[in-house]
Amino acid sequence: MRTSGRIAVVLATALGMLCAPSAAFAADWHVSKAGDDMNSCSSPAPTDACLTIQHVAGAVANDGDTVHIGPGIYAEAVSAAGKQLTFLGAGQGTPDSFNSSTDTLIRPTSNDVALRMMSGGTVRSLRVEGGSSPPAVDNAPGMLLSAVGAGGPIPYSVSDVVATGGMKGGLSADGIVVNDGGTGRFVRTSIADTAARYLGAAGINVFGANVSAAITRTTLIPLATQKQVALLLAGGASATMAESTVSDNFPTTGISVSDPGSSLGLVRSTVRVQGLPLLVANAAAGTAQAIALDSELADINPVGTFPEAVLLRNTAVAAGAHITFAARGSTLVSRGAPPANQTLGGLLLAGPGVPGSTVDATLQNSVVRAERTDGDPAHFDVGAANQASATLDHSSYTDVLTQAGGAVTPPGTAGGVTGNPGFAAAASGDFSLSAGSPLVDRGDPAVAGPNELDLAGAPRSVDGDGDCAAAPDIGAFERPDVHASCGSGGGGGGGSSGAGGGGGSAATPTTGGPLADLVPASVSGFGLERKRFAVARGPTAVSAASRRRQAPRGSAFKYAISEPATAQIAIDRASAGLRSGRRCAKPSRALRRRHARRCTRYARAGTLVRAAAQGANRHPFTGRIGRRALKPARYRATITTTDIAGNVSSASTAAFRVVRR
Repeated sequence: MRTSGRIAVVLATALGMLCAPSAAFAADWHVSKAGDDMNSCSSPAPTDACLTIQHVAGAVANDGDTVHIGPGIYAEAVSAAGKQLTFLGAGQGTPDSFNSSTDTLIRPTSNDVALRMMSGGTVRSLRVEGGSSPPAVDNAPGMLLSAVGAGGPIPYSVSDVVATGGMKGGLSADGIVVNDGGTGRFVRTSIADTAARYLGAAGINVFGANVSAAITRTTLIPLATQKQVALLLAGGASATMAESTVSDNFPTTGISVSDPGSSLGLVRSTVRVQGLPLLVANAAAGTAQAIALDSELADINPVGTFPEAVLLRNTAVAAGAHITFAARGSTLVSRGAPPANQTLGGLLLAGPGVPGSTVDATLQNSVVRAERTDGDPAHFDVGAANQASATLDHSSYTDVLTQAGGAVTPPGTAGGVTGNPGFAAAASGDFSLSAGSPLVDRGDPAVAGPNELDLAGAPRSVDGDGDCAAAPDIGAFERPDVHASCGSGGGGGGGSSGAGGGGGSAATPTTGGPLADLVPASVSGFGLERKRFAVARGPTAVSAASRRRQAPRGSAFKYAISEPATAQIAIDRASAGLRSGRRCAKPSRALRRRHARRCTRYARAGTLVRAAAQGANRHPFTGRIGRRALKPARYRATITTTDIAGNVSSASTAAFRVVRR
């Protein structure tokens, strides 16, 4: 079975903001419900703040500026046009509640996108809801992150947002749409701590061959009983989804991955729906693929045509179309009474039966279980048809269905465990393992990476059965250590540790071998202890191997990381520039004569390299690169990390100023 090398790049760069907005050094503008667009927009005071967001975004703010939005409902459609802006709200509330005195909501009265951004930027702490006014034919998404023109990668960062598509005819549009606008440009989006609500459309819709999204600690919530998709990846788009949840309120498809080149990395996440948790589909030349690590995919009330937990469906009519799926330490469950004449399945591989086109799956340390609750025996744990092939290693499954040349590893072989998996309370939807489960300590330690956490955040490879030997359990949940005196205490490790899906591993579908680590580390809380400081006397070591002393003055870089890695901290000096086309150029007489708009340029001052340990890190910084002192000025520091497998993390940026003594 083949896995495209592209997913390694995707998972390494989907989190990667290849360039960051310059808002830290640019102007701040303010919008308030008590303001006036005739004001200066320079402070939140009613006498200074402006009234409408669009006035600031369109007529006042420049590329790299920050727009602060006070609480209240803003009945307008906001477009940043070709500017890379930061929008900061007063607070988004919860998905089900809104307080106009403390929270910010953008909701146009016309049928339009609430917030449209085309050149990158940042959105934090607000709510967006697409317009719903008839007689428009198409519903409007809450937020559109796209691209215009030509150029390099476009970065977006979204956090603490509630996004809902506009309503029309009982259905709504997508909550958040990410695409390249047909330009072919690379669009890199980070979505964190966000709630996307949807009804009849996608919660998050990612489309385009060069478009990727890193989704962390995010909840996708259906609004009512309509068939829908929580996360839609199509047109070659890619996404990682880490420590996130698709809720089980109504019949829905959890995640749909379709078209050649589209790929999903699911890390320590729960997709629990009444329908189909994961669909991977392809009909054309190329590969669509998905990887699940320490995750749960549960169909808790099978409805519709496809009552499975995972469906891999290849409908190609010619050679060259492929689907791959890999799972490690995951639980795939279908439980309930499907529609009449429907067979309940856990994992179904539906091959095309066309020579040269394939459907392949590899599962390690995973549970696949289908359990009918209506007494009908028509069910299977793993099914493969039309030359599709499923390879399972150290996994739990019993009932197998093969047709038309389909192949499945025989149950009970390759370290497999048959029979009842011993869920704690399957009837109530608890698919963790009971104390007497036959899956405790039955996983393969060789495929568990260091510091792996289970879906609940507990260490992998502990002594769960009291025999003084630590081994990973089969499935998404690990039983706790029951024999601490043996000293096992969380020893053997695994892949997806920490927030943002960092430390996780994705799968290279090979039989019995370790899964290749394709998921980058996650960096959080990057910043400096002092943001304004004078250069200290002591040098700052350039590399981790160099000797360094802590500065009596100066500052220190601080952050947390999900797995051991090498950190690179690039330091750029800010200076005044003038806009020349889409560039921020060095001021010249010609640009001044044209009254070019001011902007901020950055020049590399140096780079620090450090060994980063899992957890909290602190690196003293004297304000020098080696012994060379930084000049008094404004700076930005950008951190990226590279783990042992070579995966590059997302970039995080912090601003600071060096002053004279």
